[in-house]
Amino acid sequence: MSSFKSKYQDELIANAAYIGTPGKGILAADESTGTIGKRLASINVENVETNRRALRELLFTTPGAFDCISGVILFEETLYQSTAAGKPFVELMKESGVLPGIKVDKGTVELAGTNGETTTQGLDGLGQRCQKYYEAGARFAKWRAVLKIGPNEPSELAIHENAYGLARYAVICQENGLVPIVEPEILVDGPHDINKCAAVTERVLAACYKALSDHHVLLEGTLLKPNMVTPGSESAKVTPEVIAEYTVRALQRTVPPAVPAVVFLSGGQSEEEATVNLNAMNKLKGKKPWNLSFSFGRALQQSTLKAWSGKDENIKKAQDAFITRCTANSKATLGTYRGDATLGEGASESLHVKDYKY
Repeated sequence: MSSFKSKYQDELIANAAYIGTPGKGILAADESTGTIGKRLASINVENVETNRRALRELLFTTPGAFDCISGVILFEETLYQSTAAGKPFVELMKESGVLPGIKVDKGTVELAGTNGETTTQGLDGLGQRCQKYYEAGARFAKWRAVLKIGPNEPSELAIHENAYGLARYAVICQENGLVPIVEPEILVDGPHDINKCAAVTERVLAACYKALSDHHVLLEGTLLKPNMVTPGSESAKVTPEVIAEYTVRALQRTVPPAVPAVVFLSGGQSEEEATVNLNAMNKLKGKKPWNLSFSFGRALQQSTLKAWSGKDENIKKAQDAFITRCTANSKATLGTYRGDATLGEGASESLHVKDYKY
């Protein structure tokens, strides 16, 4: 058996391909209640359900935004929320041709026997949760594994444990109709150069695809959400063209052509940086059998959040900022972004948070 035979096989393949449609990408709006609280605190807005819902409604109802978005990752609370007028968010998305997704991991815990490395929890009861989310309208899922670069990190133990956790999650999702996004994030924290990041990225991705193969995961019904290959946060910056070259080469060496799309995380880059780097990858000549797209959270929302500031009178201004970022990233998936977007407040500021947690 080369891959698991799910009754959802054709649907998984179609949905994964649809999310990877050139010109579109994913809005990651799956911040946990605690994490969105930090975002709201940065604009002096109280972290209560009505404010969390209002922010998500602002994003989901921005005119034209869903022309650039093929999927939205939701937190469980948001999956069951509705607009102020009473329309369920899931219905709103379906009418706009956008697939709802769901964050299914339960966060990271320290991996015993390591120097502060982590593994991701949430496998217990995952099948039942996936069934429930599918019934609620979700069609894809996200699970974040986290690795760090250090003098002796990531350890073989951490790479193995996280790869096998991702693979077990992936096959459970596919059993229950959800396209799994495989997200092995290598944190940007540290003084390492881009060569070190490239070497670690290749080791981690190779281990992930070995584990996915061992678990008979249907690769055509998956997506990969990796970090871009960049220097560490305490290292000298390099040009977008260099990041593109190193990142695409790492993918060429490790990611099977059966995978329909690679949807990058922004990893604490500024909004504009993430867009420019994605654009450079799509302009790069060479073999790229997968669509290269985005699954951005902070890098799609920072200038929008600042423009909104929790005030109804700022909704139009905030939505203008959001559509600007959506359009820029849509162009970047095609390699046609010219760096000419009107930059809102916060669009150029680094979003790096050391040891970032959702």
